[in-house]
Amino acid sequence: MLKKEQNDFVLTGSQSGVLYISGLPVEKNILAGVRRKSKAFIDSFRLLQGSRSRVVVHNTSSESMPLLAHSIDYVFTDPPFGDYIPYAELNQINELWLGRTTDRSREVIVSPSQSKGVAEYGAMMGAVFNEVARVLKPEGMATVVFHSARSEVWCALARAYIAAGFVVEATSILDKIQSSFKQVVSTLSVKGDPLLLLSKRRADRSKTQSSAKIAVDVIRAAQNGEKLDPQRLYSQFVCMCLELGLNVDMDAKTFYTLAQAETLPTTSGAAL
Repeated sequence: MLKKEQNDFVLTGSQSGVLYISGLPVEKNILAGVRRKSKAFIDSFRLLQGSRSRVVVHNTSSESMPLLAHSIDYVFTDPPFGDYIPYAELNQINELWLGRTTDRSREVIVSPSQSKGVAEYGAMMGAVFNEVARVLKPEGMATVVFHSARSEVWCALARAYIAAGFVVEATSILDKIQSSFKQVVSTLSVKGDPLLLLSKRRADRSKTQSSAKIAVDVIRAAQNGEKLDPQRLYSQFVCMCLELGLNVDMDAKTFYTLAQAETLPTTSGAAL
């Protein structure tokens, strides 16, 4: 960025009130992009042609949905990942051009510029999960895609869905074909977004294991003929903790340090 009375550019990260210009290697043709993106819509309409189903789109907050209670079979949500991307701040020029800006007081995000910490983020996510629980049928299911390198953000998410009456039925990892820009350039990121399948079924989770033991087990299991990828292993660790009803008590940074220690050879050639 350029600053007053500076003779050269100042290297900085994304900040509030600063236009962020990403390090894209090439300029892209807008018309070519529209043609490429429109193909997915065209293929979808062809697939649905002749269908007797009815699609209703509501452009509204997920904290208050215009849907009847216990009327939905399945919910899929990909919520903001804590402080991962400042959506409204990055989109402020686009929004001003469109003439409609985000109500940042209701943006579910961890943002110092908005005076929102993890506690505020968790409370807003709790309101979302309460609404999901209201509209879901008793036997309904919900899938949550999430990504974070911070244990406190994972704990806030878990508290939010547990308070709404949900348990984790199963987990998996979403392998994206293309990683996000921040995943590529960040020095502390996670590969693969954990997928959580939630239900309103009552479940008694055994908490005899500790998250630390699970972390070691995940790392050691991956050493059996597999390429050790700590970033992906952290996602596996998160999935196992949440499926067992345990708190994610370890940040990605701590996990990566543990993974390095577990794979360092000793003088006898054994793993630590």
